[in-house]
Amino acid sequence: MIKRVAVCGQKEIAIGCTSILLEKNAEVVFVAPNSSDTGTDTLQPSFRKWAEGRKLRITGSDHSTLKKEIKEQNIDLLFSVYYDKILKKDLITSLPKGIVNIHLSELPRYRGIAPVTFAIMNGEEEHGVSLHYIDEGVDRGDVIAQRKINIKDLNANEAFNLATKECIELFKDSIDDILKGTNKRTRQDNSKALYYSYKSIDWSSIHIIENNNLFFNRDTRSVYNWLRAFIFPPLQYPLLRLENIAYEIHRSEPVYEHNNFEKPGTVIRIETLDGEFIGAVIATHDGYIRLKMKKKA
Repeated sequence: MIKRVAVCGQKEIAIGCTSILLEKNAEVVFVAPNSSDTGTDTLQPSFRKWAEGRKLRITGSDHSTLKKEIKEQNIDLLFSVYYDKILKKDLITSLPKGIVNIHLSELPRYRGIAPVTFAIMNGEEEHGVSLHYIDEGVDRGDVIAQRKINIKDLNANEAFNLATKECIELFKDSIDDILKGTNKRTRQDNSKALYYSYKSIDWSSIHIIENNNLFFNRDTRSVYNWLRAFIFPPLQYPLLRLENIAYEIHRSEPVYEHNNFEKPGTVIRIETLDGEFIGAVIATHDGYIRLKMKKKA
């Protein structure tokens, strides 16, 4: 039976998983919140603040500190729960029972960063979450358990929140076997792998859609998927410039009507909506997209 464990990570998902460990009477020797966690709740609760409130031992999350603490505290197993650094080989091999990571995709698909974003961009209707061991590769270790989720027509924030909830439930369903050492280990099929890095997309492109004709000159579904992938209120909205005014796009809806030879990017009509919002129907390559927008402050 594995007893001495530690958790590194952040946000609601780290809190949820650590709570489950405590409920299972696992000895959580220390937690290592991400360095960006200042102890203040934002849109997500602070893992550091939560741990302080429960008088858990807190350490730094940098490589040298983690390695030192793992050795001195005789940690058997480390849980990486939305941890923001790549763990190095010498740290991985120092743990008798390894490192278990939570990843917001059904591995081996969508390894790397922002798996939910890229899944939506690619038009996936079904996505997933995984518990897996960490090895020297990026999200390549043996899978412990997985669960599918339906992300059809969800914006990025909605899909992310659903994935987070399912990760915590998956962790709860799997933790007894992990602590007993009786969990399954399934090698990933690398021939089915899909990997994205930070360089896989021009992140600056989400900030403003300057060339309306170029952006909308693709099929309606592709435009719809791209917009959904970057709608994450209140942190992030795609921006569209119309008549030199920047608008935040809060929601989009595909209109599958045949384009009547309007040039992609043409504003077909502006609609008055409740409050500060306006609607716009814009021509795409093969149809139209309806946008719910608000003037950027």
